[in-house]
Amino acid sequence: MKYYKLIFIFLGVFATLLAQDTIPSSSANSAASPTTPILATGNSSVILVGECYNQTFNGKGNLQLTVRRDSKNQLSGYMLITGDLFGSGKLTGTIDGDSVKISSHAPDTQVTINWQGTLKDGTITGTYIVPAMPPTPKGLITPLQNGTWTVKVLSDESLEEYGKREINFKTDFLNNIMLEIQDKLELDHELSGLNPAK
Repeated sequence: MKYYKLIFIFLGVFATLLAQDTIPSSSANSAASPTTPILATGNSSVILVGECYNQTFNGKGNLQLTVRRDSKNQLSGYMLITGDLFGSGKLTGTIDGDSVKISSHAPDTQVTINWQGTLKDGTITGTYIVPAMPPTPKGLITPLQNGTWTVKVLSDESLEEYGKREINFKTDFLNNIMLEIQDKLELDHELSGLNPAK
């Protein structure tokens, strides 16, 4: 029966995940509308949303960037990564014409990701690299990884796309957990048949 309890536990976890505020509010779009130059210099932060794809491990993730650009074209802010990938953390970077370079650092794993992209028509598209790292004290090994990414200024359309991907990621997570529980139950059933109680 303990496995059935696990099912309800994971269902509760899934419901909590869906309720988490990982999807930005459309009201935040007041910081930058589609008619506002992307990453314009000013005191307001710009919210960018999109996705990334890890070519090394064939994994996909959602991206949400809150970015501020100063008068010297320096970028600062925070990058949220969800889905199959991880690496959320503070970001710094520069913008030179249509060239964007960003470095994000995840404090929990100490992983740094280097992003570079090209700004065109309100969208940044480019590639990223996760440098190889030696094992951490907790045993985490980070091999060299490569991927692609694209983000655009938050709008009703980009928000809808982001939200759909977020729900799909969490649905896939729940389905995988349920399959693991089902496999465990079937294995226990087979073993109980081979070893009947005396």
